[in-house]
Amino acid sequence: MADGQHLDWHEVKSRLPHGNDFRFIAKADVSQERIIARFYMVPLHQILEAHFPDDPIVPGVFILEAMAQAAGLWLSINVEDAGNKKWDFSGLAGGVRWRRKVRPGDILEITARLEKVRSDFYYFVAEAKVGDELACEAKPIVALR
Repeated sequence: MADGQHLDWHEVKSRLPHGNDFRFIAKADVSQERIIARFYMVPLHQILEAHFPDDPIVPGVFILEAMAQAAGLWLSINVEDAGNKKWDFSGLAGGVRWRRKVRPGDILEITARLEKVRSDFYYFVAEAKVGDELACEAKPIVALR
């Protein structure tokens, strides 16, 4: 893999199994050390219609899902044969801290780095920011099987 590979929406779509409404990565820059992924929270996105409709915020679990998708995308490029395996997030994450609300129209930037590997489990350190403000930090765990 060339260091500093850029993935556009089409390349992200080809590597993540999620449908358009549940894919929270629009583009990404990937190296052997980390991934920086971005997603624009569309103001009319259907997930916001019922989540505090008078003062909409992005549900935190979707931010955590975006972190897991970024980690899975990193794996798809940096781990040999990862594209032929099923990756499983299963809600495994530690150290989750919410720091700022994410609102419709915000651009979420997610950075994830591999911390360690144990068997089929890949442990990441991730943060999500809006501009320079930290919105969430977590340690998502993704399994490759």
